[in-house]
Amino acid sequence: MGGPDFAAPDWGDLSAYTYLMAGDRSAFAWEWLRRSPEYQIAAVTPSSSPAQFGLCRFEDPKLSAMEGYPIWRSESDPSVLSTVAHPVCGGEAFDITVLQRWTVVQIDAQGEHWRIGHDLRSIRLDIIQGTLREGPVQLEYRIGGLADAIPAVLTLQRFIALACTRRWPAKLFPREVRATRWIATLRAHDAVMAGASQREIAARLFGDAVIGPRWRTTAPSYRLRVQRLVAGARAMANGGWRTFLDSPSRKSSPEID
Repeated sequence: MGGPDFAAPDWGDLSAYTYLMAGDRSAFAWEWLRRSPEYQIAAVTPSSSPAQFGLCRFEDPKLSAMEGYPIWRSESDPSVLSTVAHPVCGGEAFDITVLQRWTVVQIDAQGEHWRIGHDLRSIRLDIIQGTLREGPVQLEYRIGGLADAIPAVLTLQRFIALACTRRWPAKLFPREVRATRWIATLRAHDAVMAGASQREIAARLFGDAVIGPRWRTTAPSYRLRVQRLVAGARAMANGGWRTFLDSPSRKSSPEID
C-alpha cells in the first residue's frame, strides 16, 4: 500500500504525464485522489473506509492511472451500470471469462463490483443480484431516471460492443478534448507541492523564451494563465476532482472545462 511517502512525477517533465492523453475522466479522478495526503494515510489505516473517497476498495496511491485499478462506487460515478445476473445456458448468455484479461472485481455485501479496463479507459458494472463468477448468465439492466440514464446508457453501449466483439470499443471512447488542460493543472499542482514559484511554473510550461526577468509586466497573459492553473489545481485538490466522475451532461466544473 501507499502512504505519506507518495512521490509525484517530475512536474517539469511533460513526458511523465503524456500517458494521460489517452485517459478517460475516471483516470483523471484517480490521479487527483492518489495525490491527497488524506487518502494516502487512509489507504494504510485499517479502520478507514474507502467509501468516503468514492471507492469500493483502497487502491495503492503509488500506482498511476496506467498501473492501478480503482473501482468507483455507483454513488460517486453515475456511469456505473447496475445489473441482475440470471443463470442461463445458450442463447444470449454472457460469460465474463471471455473478457478475463480486462477484468477486476471487488465483492462485498452490496454485490459484485466489476471493473473492465483497457489503456486508461474503463467500464463499470455492478451485479446487484446473482453472480458472474459461476458461469454464463443473462443480464438484466437497471437504469434509473432521465439524468442518471445518460451515462448509464453510454456504459451499456460500450459493454454491448465489447461483449459482442470481444474487442475494446475504442470508437466509443473518444479522447477527452480537455486532456491537455487537465494535465497542465496536474503539473501546476505538483509544481506547487514541490515548492516551485509561479514564474518557474510558467517557464517550464510555456518556455523560458516567453518569460523574461520582469514577466509580471512583460508577460501578463502567461502570468494570468499560471494563476488560473494554480487556482484550478487548488480546487481539484480540495475535492473538485469528484466532478470528473460526473457525466458532463449532468454537471461540469469551470476548472475542468
